[in-house]
Amino acid sequence: MSSLEGFDADIIIEKVRPLYRDADPAHDFSHIMRVYQNARTIGLQEGADMPILLLAALLHDAGSVAKHSEVSGESDALRVVEDFLRAINQSDEVKEKVLYAVEVHRFSKGIVPPCLRPGSCRMRIDWMPWGLLA
Repeated sequence: MSSLEGFDADIIIEKVRPLYRDADPAHDFSHIMRVYQNARTIGLQEGADMPILLLAALLHDAGSVAKHSEVSGESDALRVVEDFLRAINQSDEVKEKVLYAVEVHRFSKGIVPPCLRPGSCRMRIDWMPWGLLA
């Protein structure tokens, strides 16, 4: 499991909350918390890399624009995530893994997340990449 020194979910959740202040209703903070709770429940049962999974769950829609928007905000959204991770002093390894998870969940680049155990790969806690499961 990755180590996140001083990982305190309550503090991180409060720091994440402003990222969704102007989010559309389908991707607002209550959506983020539902995804976070589902990821936490399933991740604990499946032996996931919990700090990475939980950060990805909290950040998966940060900086996103509406799906049918004429503006493509994908690179801006990833920059928001990277800036957040830098601001909370995460290592390059953590940043890389969380950014990958966020990018994979969007499916816009056709990236298929790996499944480490055939037949056990779960899809949908808002399309989180279950390659994070051990």
